[in-house]
Amino acid sequence: MIDLIATDFVANLTYIYENKGIGKKIISNTNASYNQSNTIIEKSSYFNYPGPTVDFIVDVEKFTFLVLKNRGINFEFPSIESDLSFLIKSLDVLTLEEDKDVYLYSINKLFNYFIFLFYKDIECNYRSSFTFRINNSKGMINQFMQQNIPLEIKNGQITKFYSSITDISHISTKQEYKLSFFNIINNDVHHIDIKKFTHSPTDQVPEINLSERELEILIHISNGLNAKAIAIELAISIETVNKHKKNMIKKNNVNNLIQLATKAIKKGIL
Repeated sequence: MIDLIATDFVANLTYIYENKGIGKKIISNTNASYNQSNTIIEKSSYFNYPGPTVDFIVDVEKFTFLVLKNRGINFEFPSIESDLSFLIKSLDVLTLEEDKDVYLYSINKLFNYFIFLFYKDIECNYRSSFTFRINNSKGMINQFMQQNIPLEIKNGQITKFYSSITDISHISTKQEYKLSFFNIINNDVHHIDIKKFTHSPTDQVPEINLSERELEILIHISNGLNAKAIAIELAISIETVNKHKKNMIKKNNVNNLIQLATKAIKKGIL
């Protein structure tokens, strides 16, 4: 278990990338590997929203990013493969303070939820999207949509992403607090309401008391599994799953598992 540094966006996002997500190892219990780099890059134009867009590849293992094409984004990106710190520090400067938690949660969730979907289907046919806002040079707010598709999975961990960032200010500048996963084959959609998982840096987050088994169950719950699915996944009975749920709620003094998951997100456990 780790604690994110509440006010340090750069350190937190760096930590997430360096560890290929936080709190995902229990879900990522497959050694399978996968590579769809050529296919996705060739089809990348199909995924773009209308508006100024920059496409790039994030290589998590090398901690680098490479811009493929910039179509109208008013920002000077490096023309060669560059250290990911450049992108992280730029986001720190530009992103609205109230949206920094949205960005951190969304990037972290990509690592474990994509692996969950991949482990379920042994394919990675999903793209994700979320929005974040920046202050532009004129003092106005611009909203951007970031889409991500895993290009490479090694030993159950995502090691490379295709990403695109599109200025959608002409559509909306309202933060929807939603992280979405779209199946590009059958149009299946998963939406995660992330507003309850974000917080201000001044929030005081109590300690969380969880056993290793309870943490496993809470991670599966946060990824949308019900008691029956969790029981199958962990090879235990549904009654045992429900007993753990009740114990988690009682000993952490919360009203329900949503509150507990919220606290766990704030502590960097999920």
